Amino acid sequence: MSQQDVIYRNNPTVNRFQQSDSGFGFSNFRNNENTIPTVNRVTTDFQLENEHQYSNPISEYEASRHSNFLYNEHYGDFRIVDQEKVPDDYIYWDIIKTFQERNPLMDFFFSKKNLDHLQKLIITMVHYQSEGAYQISRQNDNELLVVMRSIYIKTPTNPYASGDAFRRDICTLNKNVLDWVVPKILVNVQQYLGFVRDQSNNVRPLARPEFMSSAGNRINRGFDVTFV
Repeated sequence: MSQQDVIYRNNPTVNRFQQSDSGFGFSNFRNNENTIPTVNRVTTDFQLENEHQYSNPISEYEASRHSNFLYNEHYGDFRIVDQEKVPDDYIYWDIIKTFQERNPLMDFFFSKKNLDHLQKLIITMVHYQSEGAYQISRQNDNELLVVMRSIYIKTPTNPYASGDAFRRDICTLNKNVLDWVVPKILVNVQQYLGFVRDQSNNVRPLARPEFMSSAGNRINRGFDVTFV
């Protein structure tokens, strides 16, 4: 042992130190002189004169338990959301379930089949009302579902109707969706085409200001002309 080492062996405070058997820290650290740690001023590490006499069963158990739990055992990987198979008619579960109970009309109106049908009708109606000028693609399903949800809430229907009444309610809902969506798509297409036109051309300067006053151009009629 070098002279730079400080030995706490003759320190009465350290010799009187008593540790409980609670399992925390040095559980077998007693007044035994062979296990009293020394401090190295160079490395500032705690050292034991006899390393074989020190054992901490609690720490060893904790280390082995966590090591076996985290590293030795292998669990199957969780499947992410995109890998899970989701049924087609799941849409209404999230957008309508918070305020109304599931019913047959809701199941059909928010089904994947009716959603695809509305997408085809939107494409056809835009092409027809624009006289063949606009040929759009399939619209965003999430945005269309937001419109369908709003129309479904506002339109009075019988959720448990059957037969012709059921088909009539579905047609009414789909018509209201088309009446709301198609005009806005036409306006958006026209605005987009105008943006592309303005972007591809040079900047148009503002027109010169004009004097719009009519002073000096008015004719004052005489009394003889007025009362003729």
